[in-house]
Amino acid sequence: MSDENPNAEPDDDLPPDLSPPDALHPQDFPQAGTSMDERQSLERVVEGMKVAADGARHLAFHYEDDRFDYVAENLDKIRAWSMELGGNATPSAVRPTEVVRSSPMPPAQALSRLLEGLKQAEGAAFQMATGHRADAAWTKVAGFLRDWQDKARVIARRRNAAMGMTPGGIFLPN
Repeated sequence: MSDENPNAEPDDDLPPDLSPPDALHPQDFPQAGTSMDERQSLERVVEGMKVAADGARHLAFHYEDDRFDYVAENLDKIRAWSMELGGNATPSAVRPTEVVRSSPMPPAQALSRLLEGLKQAEGAAFQMATGHRADAAWTKVAGFLRDWQDKARVIARRRNAAMGMTPGGIFLPN
């Protein structure tokens, strides 16, 4: 601070390139990604659950296993509840996932779709919980989706083991 001017600000002694700017503007910061508003995050939750439920339905067709149907039905219920929680319950979002009747996708692709959909929905639910709403209900949704990821992996692993598949994907005949 200068002795000549008793009313001088403390930053007046700094060179101009080290002085703090008067106002910070968004363009002053590097844009390292895209920001999502609440509506986009909610859409990501819903779309992730749709993709996951679709993958579960295809796995149910291949394995003829009620557990994957159960996963798909529960994802549909959580999707409807999430839409109500987000305040955007539309009929298309609440409609249950259709049962696969013919020409299913391969099981590996269906499992990948199930897990990727759950991962996307979980990330968006955590984003809703921490970034937009600070709501414990969205944390509960995200935790539920993380649990379903773990359960889906266990079901698939057990199913592969029952079919004689090793974790590396090599088929071992009996």
